[in-house]
Amino acid sequence: MNGAGPVGHVAVAILEDGSALAVWQRESSSGADLVAQRVTDRGSDGPRFIVGQGNVRGLGYPRLQRFGNSTLVCWSGKDGKEVKTVNCAAGFHNTAGSRRT
Repeated sequence: MNGAGPVGHVAVAILEDGSALAVWQRESSSGADLVAQRVTDRGSDGPRFIVGQGNVRGLGYPRLQRFGNSTLVCWSGKDGKEVKTVNCAAGFHNTAGSRRT
């Protein structure tokens, strides 16, 4: 989970295979990104994906919730008065609206 400009605000969910999905904020040229990556007992596994963008305050503290083979990533919107979500498939495949970093 190393990378340029980590801010923190970390959330982790354990997946069915024993790996974990980690989500955290990092600084970006446009403010802040909410980044997700699968992590195994050997460390980071696979690419990072941007699941949200905004500013540090607006992205708030991400939350994760597993539902069967999917993991829901939730965070606040720009003004903190809305909730945004991304549904990540089992094994953390790229989802619509996400892009690799």
